[in-house]
Amino acid sequence: MAYNKSAIPNAPVYIGYSADLGSGWENFTLVQTDADGTYEGVWTPNATGNYLLCAQWMGNDTLHWINATVNLALTHISAGNAFSVTSNSTISNLNFNSENRELSFITNGTSGTTGYAYVCLPKDLDVDIQTLQVNMDGQSVTFTSESTDDVWVISCVYTQSAHVFSIQLPVAMQVLSPAITPWVLIVIGIAVLIVVIVIVAVVRRRRKTAAMVAEILKQNRPVY
Repeated sequence: MAYNKSAIPNAPVYIGYSADLGSGWENFTLVQTDADGTYEGVWTPNATGNYLLCAQWMGNDTLHWINATVNLALTHISAGNAFSVTSNSTISNLNFNSENRELSFITNGTSGTTGYAYVCLPKDLDVDIQTLQVNMDGQSVTFTSESTDDVWVISCVYTQSAHVFSIQLPVAMQVLSPAITPWVLIVIGIAVLIVVIVIVAVVRRRRKTAAMVAEILKQNRPVY
């Protein structure tokens, strides 16, 4: 938290949420800013859907109160996993298509202002972050990625209006560990050896059969 680009340290900040578009609010924690004005709080929603999150400082003798509100949307994937999008834009239609592994959502904000979005992708999905692509209105946009313990955080900045975002989630290639690789090579070697033995046996059998047929034909050749 800062005022005129100067950090506000040791300030008590209330953080709350609304599940009804701001009609009602509930504070879930009270935190204090660090020396650089930063702060953090932990909250686990009881259900997926759309929320508003608000951080508020009541001010002091020289400064009036300050607050900031962001939008949060979550959609369920599997037990213990969900996608989330946080933005200063309104978020709607958050959806994940499991067949083509595409995450999509719509943002809307005051035209001409700067918007941002943070998208959390669970690492359980084995996403190849190097080939991941973020599209806005059908066009590729620049984004940054950050790795945390359980998720990849994808962030991008854009000029606000109504936008349709889509994120294709390519599957990461599995890399064999050094401990497993020798065993894989042994199995492959055995499989190749078996194939070679079978081919040799078939060739020998065919040669033997051909020789027997030739001998039979020779013995039964009519004499004129």
